[in-house]
Amino acid sequence: MLGGAIGATGVGAITTGTALTVPSLLGFSASGIVAHRLAAAWQRSIGNVAAQSVFASLQAFSATAPLAPVLGPVLVVAGMVAAGGAFVLALDPTLDQWPRPACLCPEKSLGAPPQAAQ
Repeated sequence: MLGGAIGATGVGAITTGTALTVPSLLGFSASGIVAHRLAAAWQRSIGNVAAQSVFASLQAFSATAPLAPVLGPVLVVAGMVAAGGAFVLALDPTLDQWPRPACLCPEKSLGAPPQAAQ
């Protein structure tokens, strides 16, 4: 159960981080459109940018969220770590049980010497 929550959090962080990063990769920045990027070619192709268009919305977001290019990759990495933790919990469901179940088989303990064959 805990693994599902951690996995969902990881996927959400990856999705949010990607959404924050994509506009800057396309060439939208806090100071305007970056030359020689896809956003510059897009702006040349449409000419006069209409208000409330996708292009205008991406530029408005980039102008008002200057930390997005930094925060986005951080969220993606954190999401990958969380998703990895969820994967580990999925492999061993006893990891999210608290208190941990006691080992009832001392012969299977890591510290016990192997039994000699008779």
